[in-house]
Amino acid sequence: MSARARLRPALVEARREAKRWSYLDLDPSLSATTVLAGSGRSGTTWLGEILDRHHDHRVIFEPLRASRVPAVAHFAHGQYLRPDEEDSRWVEPVERILRGRLRNRWADHQNHVYLARRRLVKEIRANNLLKWLKTRFPEVKVVWLVRHPCAVAASARALGWRHHLDDLLAQPDLVADHLRPLMPAIAAARTPMEQYVAQWCIETVVPFRTLAPADVCLVFYEELCRDPAREAARVLASVGQEADAALAGALDRPSKLARADSAVRRGQNLVTGWTDKVARSDVEGAVALLEAFGLSEIYGADPWPDPAAGSRLLAQPWSPPGEKVG
Repeated sequence: MSARARLRPALVEARREAKRWSYLDLDPSLSATTVLAGSGRSGTTWLGEILDRHHDHRVIFEPLRASRVPAVAHFAHGQYLRPDEEDSRWVEPVERILRGRLRNRWADHQNHVYLARRRLVKEIRANNLLKWLKTRFPEVKVVWLVRHPCAVAASARALGWRHHLDDLLAQPDLVADHLRPLMPAIAAARTPMEQYVAQWCIETVVPFRTLAPADVCLVFYEELCRDPAREAARVLASVGQEADAALAGALDRPSKLARADSAVRRGQNLVTGWTDKVARSDVEGAVALLEAFGLSEIYGADPWPDPAAGSRLLAQPWSPPGEKVG
């Protein structure tokens, strides 16, 4: 092997590293930012690559990962803030992220543009923050991707991920506003699968309760798989983009984070692939949790969602305990 051939991988990586760091974020306005939120293993990377199919966004990858981003070291996994929270401890780091002022090796490691005029913030820890974010930064566009909890839990389990119920239950405002009546159901989740589904239920019920339809573009992963062109066009329209010739290629490519044994890489059904990997008892436990959280109209033992039920739930007014609606 020639010296040039031996150097080529190092040169390629050096170029990638330079691109990750040698960028100019040209538009600090909040309207230049789209937040793509969803539970871990819900397909956010795939949808993010559809949104950024032209590689014209600065991609800010999971900047709320406290262990990797010092600016948010005080944030819990699944941090919840009430919509009227104004403490600078929370506002300042999030505003830095949304305006493109954060530079961080972890958050920038998937960046691929030198000159950025818009940003895509992909985050799997932001579900409980979405109403606060839209209240505090209304110009930011938000896309929220939801996937069946058993599919999410099965994928997380395959990767060895642990649940974060401890981080969620240690937040007094989250417990007071949303979880206190649900504590017996959460405590009844015994198996690792059930505990991960309980986490999914928490980070799904909070945005369904608190967001309004105008706040967010709600997308179901299963519907994106069923009719990708239609759903992708709807998402693109919600953030001011149009479907174009590049869309088909983005829809056909597996995401960069798809596992080698994932359904998409093995040619299996993207929606039903989890059904032969999850024990019947765990499915039953998941259904019990969905019923307790009021989410069983959307998902159940069947792998397909009811999107109309999701839209109805999103449109229902909600107020914190002790307050009256209207």
